[in-house]
Amino acid sequence: MIAKTRSIISALSALIVSSALPAQPAVENAPADPTLAVMKAELDRSLPRLKTAGAAPVYFLGYRLYQSTWSSISAENGALRGRYPEQAWAMLAVDLRVGDPHFDNTHRMRGRAWDRRAAVFESTSSGALVPIEPSSTALQQLLWLKTDEAFKEAQKRYSELKGNNAVLAEEEDSADDFSLEEPHKDLEIAPLPHVSTSEWENRVRELSQEFTKYPYIRDSSVNFMAAPVQRYIVTSEGSEIASVLPYYSANMSISSLTNDGMDLWLYQSASARKPNELPDDKKLTAMATELAKEMDQLRQAPPADPYVGPAILSGRASAVLFHEILGHRIEGLRQKDESDARTFSNRIGTKIMPSFLSVVDDPTIKELHGRELAGYYAYDDEGTPAQRVEIVNHGVLTGFLLSRSPLKGFPHSNGHGRGSPGWNPVARQGNLIIEADPSKQLSEAKLRAMLIKEVKRQHKPYGLYFTELSGGETYTSAARPQSISLYPLLVYRIYADGRPDELIRGVDLVGTPLSLLERIVAAGTDIDTFNGRCGAESGEVPVSATAPSLLIQSIEVQRKAKGLKKSPILPAPDSPVGEKAK
Repeated sequence: MIAKTRSIISALSALIVSSALPAQPAVENAPADPTLAVMKAELDRSLPRLKTAGAAPVYFLGYRLYQSTWSSISAENGALRGRYPEQAWAMLAVDLRVGDPHFDNTHRMRGRAWDRRAAVFESTSSGALVPIEPSSTALQQLLWLKTDEAFKEAQKRYSELKGNNAVLAEEEDSADDFSLEEPHKDLEIAPLPHVSTSEWENRVRELSQEFTKYPYIRDSSVNFMAAPVQRYIVTSEGSEIASVLPYYSANMSISSLTNDGMDLWLYQSASARKPNELPDDKKLTAMATELAKEMDQLRQAPPADPYVGPAILSGRASAVLFHEILGHRIEGLRQKDESDARTFSNRIGTKIMPSFLSVVDDPTIKELHGRELAGYYAYDDEGTPAQRVEIVNHGVLTGFLLSRSPLKGFPHSNGHGRGSPGWNPVARQGNLIIEADPSKQLSEAKLRAMLIKEVKRQHKPYGLYFTELSGGETYTSAARPQSISLYPLLVYRIYADGRPDELIRGVDLVGTPLSLLERIVAAGTDIDTFNGRCGAESGEVPVSATAPSLLIQSIEVQRKAKGLKKSPILPAPDSPVGEKAK
């Protein structure tokens, strides 16, 4: 497998399915919520029979049901492009395990480049749409059929795995396939907020029309999305969890083409747990105006040159950097997968970055430094309570993010098993927080002075300042170079001779994780957060990262590939008569 992950700062691509599960009739002696009652009743009916039905005994059974009313409204170049008001859907996944916790049907099938049936990629019974009719019988029928499907697939796969394991070399990580955890019961049932689609149609349209004022903007897109989810989890251990997972976002992006054929794009986004917490019209318009201004400056900026030297990353840019170079590499599944490079698997207790830096991942935090954190949740998708995890303590690696797939020396989940509906959860980031010792943090002026001093020491004409990164790609497979490629949006040259800072365009930030971490030499006092959605082996999940600005002794950039297109011959349609295209 080529393990490749991409951080997506924009909103989740929508699943448009007209299907929902309305409230179910109550049953006697059932949980307070009727949906959980139906799920628990069917689980209790199935498990005793399945324990003795096959060659490999069933030792765990779990159901996950996701229910949502999804809305999306988008506009392009001043007119509505798409309108999907309150599309309802619900999805079920079955997690059925045979064998025992040490070795079960979710074990990795070694020797296969892309093991599609492994639990680290898909549910043991792929996500199934739940009928729209308000009938407990319909849900019971689906649970029955999907459980049967999962059971038969588990028996077949377990048999194949036993043979596979018998003829291959012993695995380095002999940890169990599954951790047994204490059951939890927590019911959070709430009506999902109604969204006024007509109101957002007008807002999205008017916001999109703002960009038509600027002839140099070739394309623009504005999108509003409401994707709140009511999640239900029932397990044979006795867990019964109902949680509301809210998500609302407003995003805008614009593109332009320079005279030398380089495509440029910029974006702004905002997310919230309630629709009325998104920025108001005045703030959204200000965001659009600032975005257009930045594009005008960017298109007139000189192209970047390949460069190796010192650089400052703003707090937000540093947060994205750590998400890519560290966050993905401390997710549990990468330590267990022998096709992965396992950058940090054997580094527990060793120094991997400067001692003035520490890193935690804490999904229990709703807000930090006045910013809402998108990676907040109370329970993960395996029904385990979210936990604060210390990853790096004063430069020393101390832990990993874990689902219920244990690692050697880490026998239990720490509440980071996460996935999109229809995918089995794996260990994923939540709220990644990079902390610097206050005594080592420098003001913006001192950090800049330190950059210039380092530029002169290295005999470079300038250093770089990254104010915005849009995410990127990181490769963790052992079959590929351990590299990252990040996509800066706004980068400035900071000249050693005192010339004014100069914006440049067409920059790609490249490098390797270990060298970048070791070359961090100072941190600033400013702290910023990025909120977004990250796509990896278990689908897309909301995440955040928070960090101070950082000075890196040496960073490498390359020039972005340039297209062959020429600017339009004619001016934009609304340009004044006689104005030349820019």
